[in-house]
Amino acid sequence: MTFTETFPQRIAFRCDASPSIGVGHVVRCVALGEELRARGFEVVLWGSVEGIGWLSELVDSVGFSTLPAAEGVTEQVRTAAEAGFGGIVLDGYHLLLARRCATCCRARRARPGRW
Repeated sequence: MTFTETFPQRIAFRCDASPSIGVGHVVRCVALGEELRARGFEVVLWGSVEGIGWLSELVDSVGFSTLPAAEGVTEQVRTAAEAGFGGIVLDGYHLLLARRCATCCRARRARPGRW
């Protein structure tokens, strides 16, 4: 059995980009997502790209599924559980450590068999 057969197949990249945030978080996640997709994973970009036309075009061109970011930890946990993510990459300085931990821990409790 291969790694991709035993690891949950749907991976979310929670990241945002805007003129004030910058583009590095999304560009980095696109690169990682392309590699994961090449290895058989479904990739979801979970967040927003605002005010940067070329980056919006890049995100559209790679063909990942997209999901708008929910506000607040509770909504993010609900979204993660409902979407059935097997893993979540959180990339952004604005995604505080406490929020990161809460999102992952609550999502695990919401879908214990998936973690």
